[in-house]
Amino acid sequence: MTRLPVGNLRAQHSVSVYRAEDFRVENGVNHGDAISMVNEICPGDSYTLKADAKQHALEVIDQGEQPLSTADSFVTTDGSETEQAGTSVRILARLTLMTSHGALHDTFVLTCGSVEPRHYVYCSNPVLEDVEYILIACECDPESIFPT
Repeated sequence: MTRLPVGNLRAQHSVSVYRAEDFRVENGVNHGDAISMVNEICPGDSYTLKADAKQHALEVIDQGEQPLSTADSFVTTDGSETEQAGTSVRILARLTLMTSHGALHDTFVLTCGSVEPRHYVYCSNPVLEDVEYILIACECDPESIFPT
């Protein structure tokens, strides 16, 4: 029986993301702004996904930090469609969005790279174009994003 090495196991994740510029304020204080401006977002703003927005595979592996934090907790791997392998990935914020029917969507704003950061949006539930998603909460504090 072959034993697997245990000491260096790290979780690998594959997530489908949208470019942040494809998710913009349709109505509200920040009309026209992309969702990536987490330090300027306002509860009550409603976001819509652009009609031509495409999902992209982002393959990441955790850095083994315990507990997870917003500081470069992940790095991309070879399977990513949008980033080169080895690019640092950080979670900027967890947003709670709500549709007009009351459906809640946890949404994470991710940033890749540090010199010229690129922003992406990961939605825990499928999102549809032409549907307004109202921002009801934003968590930027690592303890709020990753409760223990």
